[in-house]
Amino acid sequence: MTGIVEEITIGPARLILGDMREVLPALKMRADMVMSDPPYMLSSGGNNGELGGCFGRNRYDNGGALFDVVPWHEMAPIMLAACADNAELIIMATDREEARARAAFEVEGARFHRLLVWGKGTATPNRWFMPNCEFGLYLYKGKARRLNDCGARQMVQVRQMDVSHHYLPADLPKLERAPHPTEKPVKLLQDWISNVTDPGALVLDRERPQVVRRHGWAGTRCARGQPGGVSAGRCRLPRKRRCERKNRGVRGMTARAYAPANAVARHLVTVEDFKTYAAPALEAAPLWVPGRCFNPACGCAFTPARSWQVYCSTSCERAGTAEFRRWGHRMALPLLAWRVNKYQPGDTAAGELARVARRHVTEAQSAWLRERAAAIEAAGCGS
Repeated sequence: MTGIVEEITIGPARLILGDMREVLPALKMRADMVMSDPPYMLSSGGNNGELGGCFGRNRYDNGGALFDVVPWHEMAPIMLAACADNAELIIMATDREEARARAAFEVEGARFHRLLVWGKGTATPNRWFMPNCEFGLYLYKGKARRLNDCGARQMVQVRQMDVSHHYLPADLPKLERAPHPTEKPVKLLQDWISNVTDPGALVLDRERPQVVRRHGWAGTRCARGQPGGVSAGRCRLPRKRRCERKNRGVRGMTARAYAPANAVARHLVTVEDFKTYAAPALEAAPLWVPGRCFNPACGCAFTPARSWQVYCSTSCERAGTAEFRRWGHRMALPLLAWRVNKYQPGDTAAGELARVARRHVTEAQSAWLRERAAAIEAAGCGS
């Protein structure tokens, strides 16, 4: 096929090395989503003598082009033509390039949803406020769709961690075992892709190239001189998990899965405590009465020293912690079993396990409420 230099298949995904300006029109695909981190111009000029890694003087001439760059007005029509009549797009860019990218896609008929923000946790040295975030243009073509999780926030905070070099062949020289200069966390793309696609969706990913001098495709990345690689794959996994193509490869390389089949990588899991996660909802519908101890065996009135204080004393707080630990331990395993198998067909053993686990959690919740009600009645004080 025109423009394809080399390709490999990973499960339901097809990974292609070639010029996307030639490959995409020839594929004649109709993607449900485009998730792209294309090469774009960076800041140029100034003094980069203090920087290292991909921005070191031996790898970057400070001219603004870390890769071979294709102008936005050339990329936009090709990507949109590869989309179905109704499709979602997330196009990554910096704050300097976001306006140019949006203009190019809107000229071609795409419509703007939201500017997504990735808080990286790391910053690039700069004399004018060090950038510590990147942006994703959330666009759509045709009819807009609802998110799978309408409570998802505009900003995702996931720390940038380079792991791609761990998948390179063991006999590769040390100088060639550098991580991809612009790799993105699994958790970030997992959140975005799973929220705007359904299982079975066709996802197109137009990638940035990267230097590898040998070993072909097995465990390597795209070769220099190509305006980009292209990968496309069917999203066959549950909504809250990332497409297999994304778990199996990092920034356009092929490798064994970094994470277990039903979980994201352990070092990328960041879950807020419930009080923080649901703060507005808890404020609107609190689980406790302000100024009354939340320990059901106590329930006495007290004057909170802080707005978030729900126990009247340290002993009551310890009793509450023990209560939550006891019931949490009882529900932990069925919660895990339910989450792992909740999208399995109902007529399978895994689907039946999900139903049993859900019933067990519901019964445990009811038993917990009955226990609290009995303790409140025994204490003779409402809570």
